[in-house]
Amino acid sequence: MPGTEYREPSTENRVPRIIIVSSESHRNPDRFDWDGFGMYREYGMKKTVELYGYYKLLLTAFARELSKRMNPGNETEYSVFSLCPGPINSRIAREAPGVFQPLLGIVFYLFFKSPEKAAAPVVYFASSKEVEGKPFDYLFLMSRKEIAPLASDPENGKRLWDLSEKLAKQLERDNP
Repeated sequence: MPGTEYREPSTENRVPRIIIVSSESHRNPDRFDWDGFGMYREYGMKKTVELYGYYKLLLTAFARELSKRMNPGNETEYSVFSLCPGPINSRIAREAPGVFQPLLGIVFYLFFKSPEKAAAPVVYFASSKEVEGKPFDYLFLMSRKEIAPLASDPENGKRLWDLSEKLAKQLERDNP
């Protein structure tokens, strides 16, 4: 039929988007562990929940700093978005003791979203015209929210970036 052929959406003047899945758990830590940054440590299930929030803090602070570094002027060259999709049935408790597995399976099924349903904020950030040209944004579920003060502090972002660069250079030297 004439006039019904598919046309690619225009990419002219569109800003590339980087989307980082974080968590509201980024609010739980009360500090950064700068002395232990990048060090490998063995830990078990008990420490997993505590460290989950800490690593999400690192991710959220990184997203904020990445946005600042990729958009140094007044014009947005790249959008960097971070989000918390809410509780997801992602098999996060797969290493819990076997005796708890059936109960955890029921709890996760009843109270946690499927990965498909939890993808809504990712799809929104990837395709919405409402966020076109924004340098940074954060969603909790589908609501805008400020990130935690530790993650938005410019000094923390700079330090995280500098330490990450140092680690990357060390890895490059150690693994030519």
